[in-house]
Amino acid sequence: MTPFALKENSVLDTPLFLFDCTFGDGTVYHWCTHHVTVEGAEYSARIMKTNVFEMESTSGGGIDTIPKITFELANADGLMSEIQRTSGFKGAALAVRFVFYDLAQSAATSYILPVFQGLLDMPESITENAFRVSAINRLALQRIALPPVSIQKRCPWSFPATLAQRQEAVGGGTKGVWSQFYKCGYSADATGGAGNLNSGAVFTSCDYSRTQCKTEGNVLD
Repeated sequence: MTPFALKENSVLDTPLFLFDCTFGDGTVYHWCTHHVTVEGAEYSARIMKTNVFEMESTSGGGIDTIPKITFELANADGLMSEIQRTSGFKGAALAVRFVFYDLAQSAATSYILPVFQGLLDMPESITENAFRVSAINRLALQRIALPPVSIQKRCPWSFPATLAQRQEAVGGGTKGVWSQFYKCGYSADATGGAGNLNSGAVFTSCDYSRTQCKTEGNVLD
């Protein structure tokens, strides 16, 4: 039965929004407000808060739909922070769907209705308990927030501390540009690498300051 027909009933099953997030490396995460299984996919109970119910008519983005959604993910175990460090949320594809779900029977009771498709931006807030991020509708006229990296004193890239990591930093290895070390690029002892040596030896640590970055040879003035 369609959600439009079910909503006319006096007693309804639980309305759920299903979040499917696909990252650049092909990894897909499924999130929801409840731990449910829909169409063979297991959705983790990660969504703490969302404004997906807010819709606009003739929005500033030039579309009559949800121009932007913001949601918070549970981050007490640090998983969202780890995903941000390894894959990065910015640019990941997000699809949000709606369904009525019988929690007692663990089964969907309506057709699944697509309500949003867009691209994720940089995280807006990261705390010990919550991870807030926004997504722009793919039909919106303005989909990219500038600058692509937030202006900050601390370098946002992961420093390659081992030889294997520095070899990966040269071209990203099997992960290519999605490697967590590719953006830093320090690889002074790797073939085709870049960076300075420290009295003939490679740097094995970084304090993520601009001064240290210039010393290691990663900043172009």
